Amino acid sequence: MDLESIKKEFEVASARLRLARCNAKTLANQFTNLSMVDSSPATVCWNLLQMLLEEYEEPHLTVIHKVVCRSIIGLGAFLPHWLLASYKQRNPAELLRLLMRSGRVLDASSLAREYLWAALGKGREYFGIQHEMVSTKPALCLPLNAMEVLIYQLKYQEEHSQLDKLFREYLKISQRVSNDMVRIGWSKIM
Repeated sequence: MDLESIKKEFEVASARLRLARCNAKTLANQFTNLSMVDSSPATVCWNLLQMLLEEYEEPHLTVIHKVVCRSIIGLGAFLPHWLLASYKQRNPAELLRLLMRSGRVLDASSLAREYLWAALGKGREYFGIQHEMVSTKPALCLPLNAMEVLIYQLKYQEEHSQLDKLFREYLKISQRVSNDMVRIGWSKIM
């Protein structure tokens, strides 16, 4: 095993450990906060999972999100909206790669389109993007290689043309913004 895979396994193990530290008393106290009136057992479980995830995931990290998503995907179930929304806010690039690795190419395509639109300024608040892509703001990094691989995987599906067109538009705009940033930088030096 290389060092990178050992680090990943350590992160996963530490996330599982943090979730396991919830003792019976803590869980009993948290059950009182859950709305169980007219709720199915499945709904109560999803609400409990959401509450535990919000409580035990450290700010700006996605270790527990990743473990939970891998487990749900491994069961062949769909990811709940609240989990996707939370993951998008924290680390949309990691979520995109996770969906691609698990074979959920259409879900990844939808996420990639939303992510590109957010980078262009439409819906950026859902992805934790502080500002749109303009030359006077700090650079914005997107997982372009992963998106190119996704476009290639979608080559024979109708989603291909939509994502490819948006991706090309993003590249054109990002190149223009990048050139403007260089010009602004040079004008400050001179």
